[in-house]
Amino acid sequence: MIDAEDNTDYRIVSVDVVPAFAQSDDYEIPDDDTGKWIKTNPEIHARKATTAHQAYSNEWKGLVRMVKYWNNNPRHGERPVKPSFLIEVMALQCLYGGWQGRFDYEIQGFFSTLADRIFDEWPDPAGQGPPISNGMDAARKLS
Repeated sequence: MIDAEDNTDYRIVSVDVVPAFAQSDDYEIPDDDTGKWIKTNPEIHARKATTAHQAYSNEWKGLVRMVKYWNNNPRHGERPVKPSFLIEVMALQCLYGGWQGRFDYEIQGFFSTLADRIFDEWPDPAGQGPPISNGMDAARKLS
């Protein structure tokens, strides 16, 4: 429910809807950057995220959600990290070694690592499509 000042009390669920065509166990989806269709496999993505979450004392998804929420903050204007899926892809490799017990330290370390490694190439975790990092040009990475 939205009040008179457009406050939602954070009760809105956001869903990305993408046209997809089944291709055996994979799918083909449109790539906004190239205008071509690319392969993907959301089941592989989900499995890797679940494994990462369990390996990180069931705190991985919470940290990723917090950073994605920060990324979607309208005060930034446009999203600093685009596509926001890149945050999740980076977290698969950057959040490891186990939960240290404090969100403030964990999120500080995660932000620091994201900034240090934003110019790295981040492949599709399913190994199907182009690197997820292709969605950000050099100018956006510098800002």
